[in-house]
Amino acid sequence: MAKLALINNFDDAEGGPSRRTARFRKWFSELDVVHRSELGEAEFRQSLYGRYDGFVLSGSPHDVTDIGKPQESWMKDQIRFILDSPKPVLGTCFGHQLLCHAFGATVDFIKPDTPRKNNMPARLVLEKPVALLPSVNVGGTFAAEESHNQEVMLESLPAVLENVAVPEPAWQKANAALKESEVQLVRHTSRPIWGTQFHPEAFDGADVYVERTGGALLRQFEVLCDAARS
Repeated sequence: MAKLALINNFDDAEGGPSRRTARFRKWFSELDVVHRSELGEAEFRQSLYGRYDGFVLSGSPHDVTDIGKPQESWMKDQIRFILDSPKPVLGTCFGHQLLCHAFGATVDFIKPDTPRKNNMPARLVLEKPVALLPSVNVGGTFAAEESHNQEVMLESLPAVLENVAVPEPAWQKANAALKESEVQLVRHTSRPIWGTQFHPEAFDGADVYVERTGGALLRQFEVLCDAARS
């Protein structure tokens, strides 16, 4: 199977709480962790393309809106990495936001100020077919867990990115105070690039369907990376 690399966007070398890395490793056959700080060297970034068959961008406590600050210059290095990648890329949570920003979308704080933290549940509906979730039919719903205080603005999505999943209307109505993010799952129209605002690696919540769908999505990403090698 494909050999993948997880780009760790947390401050520590282990990928945030150690269980986060373990969550991803549960679903992939072979996964190495690369810290975000290592992407500053152009030669090293190029070497990764030859060593791995696909890349997953992790969540982060950092905000994409801080990208202009000197201490956050690593975000620009990662954007170069995303744009130049000849291999499949999957961004999750912060990684999803940075990926969308790389192609021209606007990321901002959730308004009203109701950040979705502490592994809050969500119910999403698939509006268009997507290779990452072949088992979910168009119009079908799936459960997810989320934890973020910024979101991608739907109206800012560039033509090359298509949003294919949104909050399920009945769930959103019942949880209106949360103002769930509209951009939940994006796909690039011509490249093997995807982003999920939710955390597909989450599987320690009470809802077994979170684990089932998230795990299926990650395993399918590995399948797509493996297919891209041929």
